[in-house]
Amino acid sequence: MVQTQAICEFVFTDAEYRKGIVYYRELRSRHYSQWIWLAITVVFVLLVTDGLYVEYKNGELSDANGLKWGDILSAEAPFGIALVFQLLIYFTPFYGFVLQPFFYGSVNRNQNHLFRIGPDNFMEEMTDSTCSYQWSAFKSAREFPDGFILVLGKRHFYWLPKHGFASPQDIDLCRAFLHDHIKDFRALS
Repeated sequence: MVQTQAICEFVFTDAEYRKGIVYYRELRSRHYSQWIWLAITVVFVLLVTDGLYVEYKNGELSDANGLKWGDILSAEAPFGIALVFQLLIYFTPFYGFVLQPFFYGSVNRNQNHLFRIGPDNFMEEMTDSTCSYQWSAFKSAREFPDGFILVLGKRHFYWLPKHGFASPQDIDLCRAFLHDHIKDFRALS
């Protein structure tokens, strides 16, 4: 009998959510927009630092001019706050830190998920709902050592852990479907 679909079934726990978030973040960090944010942050730091250095060299930051460090800090505070905010955006594990509270209130939490990966579509079944996608809906997919990430949009993805597949043949079949139907599919180590 020829197998026509791969089956992946698992309970979507906090650990699975965190693992999916880590891999999704790794996938997104390879995106050019992350490098743009880093470049903007570096340029911003250089501009603020250079401005303070020029003011110091010109004697504008001395106590002799009647300036107090409190005045200087309050003048530079908006730049400092913006810098801290920008660094937090870039370096904070945003998806895990910000999105995890949403997961705790989610109906998907600790619920059994059954995925049917077939030649025509990708289907998710839960206790009280079913969702089906044509392959053309997926933007990209990656295979990691312990699972697959399928990306629908900027912040919408599916995590399929390899331990949820019934057999190695299901993993191979899933990989074949992803390779055949998602243009931007790669295996990452």
